[in-house]
This record gives sequence, C-alpha cells and structure tokens, in this order.
Amino acid sequence: NFSFIMVPAFLTIIVQQIVNRASLICGMFSGGLSLLLTKLPNQSGLIFAAVISICLTLFCERIFMKNYK
Repeated sequence: NFSFIMVPAFLTIIVQQIVNRASLICGMFSGGLSLLLTKLPNQSGLIFAAVISICLTLFCERIFMKNYK
C-alpha cells in the first residue's frame, strides 16, 4: 500500500504554487482551518476549509493588487 507517498507528493506540488503573499496566507489558513475542522462528519471540514480559504485568497489578492497599482 503506497498511500503514504501521496502526502509528500501533494506537498511538493502545493509548495511550488506559493509564489506571493496571498497564496502563503491561503496555505497557512487552510492548513490551520482544516486541522480545526477535522471532527466534522463526512470530512466536510476539509470542504469548508477549502471554500473559506479560496474566498480569503480572492480577498487578499484584491487587497494586495490595490497596493501595487
């Protein structure tokens, strides 16, 4: 069973996508939020963490892009 290899493989893909401050905030927030919501049934905490983190990332990108203009 090679299921333990999936975690490092996905981590290497995700770490390469962290290129700016908004993506770093999203990664840290989604990781922490998914750990806090692990007790929800049917792994719905993971889905909630992903949706909330995507919304946070869009908000952060909008704020940081205003600062660059």
